[in-house]
Amino acid sequence: MSERVPDAPELGEVISFEEYLQPYDSVEGIRAEWTPKGVEISHMTVTDQPIFAKTVTPAAPDEMISFEEYLQRYDSVEGVHTEWTPRKVEVYTISNNTVHQEIIGWLYLLFRLFLDRHQLGRVLLAGVPMIWHKAQPARQPDLLIILNDKLDRIQSTYFDGAADAVVEVVSPESDSRDHGEKFVEYEAAGVREYYLCDPTRQVLDVFILGGDGRYHRAVPDAEGRIASAVLPGLAFDPALLWGDPLPDVLAILALVQGMGAE
Repeated sequence: MSERVPDAPELGEVISFEEYLQPYDSVEGIRAEWTPKGVEISHMTVTDQPIFAKTVTPAAPDEMISFEEYLQRYDSVEGVHTEWTPRKVEVYTISNNTVHQEIIGWLYLLFRLFLDRHQLGRVLLAGVPMIWHKAQPARQPDLLIILNDKLDRIQSTYFDGAADAVVEVVSPESDSRDHGEKFVEYEAAGVREYYLCDPTRQVLDVFILGGDGRYHRAVPDAEGRIASAVLPGLAFDPALLWGDPLPDVLAILALVQGMGAE
């Protein structure tokens, strides 16, 4: 259910940049830019129907539409993160958290380099719905890892089925969803590995799907590294994610070169 911007200033009200960062740190479904004369809120459109950000209600908020219709109407929505569910289209926060973005970028490079080096598959960035059952939500993980035998399931606007592994980097507004609904859904879908990265708590949990159909938390080795079950040979110390700055591209490349696919 969409919510109003918490304690957001009235349109045209002049506030400082510091004040802007507080209520607009993770505003659900809008694009806001600070100017000395006031906060500018962009209009967002779904096809030809305008959405004004203050109330964040794309189309009819309780309207039930098919996944196919969702792909058409929400194919290029400006400034909005949405996910399809059988009940309605959910509208979520667009994070302007640089730590969140940098960690996603770092993990993308790590997986991309490893997959390319060993020709194992592809990694897709956030924005690609994963539809595995028409009665279940089509989530858009921050990263989807797809091995070679499922590459033919990658469509132009969605992934048909369950990814081999997914990554979610937790932001304040997605905390309960990433730890709760998505955990249960990814497990039920048969996603073999779930990386749940929480920068605020500085915790990376990797859950591996067992033979019982349940997720089990991976245990670090003696050197503190967590090893992937989906990508044999890939292992790294989660402490690398909490550095400021993060290890650069050359460091990631060296790390991957030290890993061997088994």
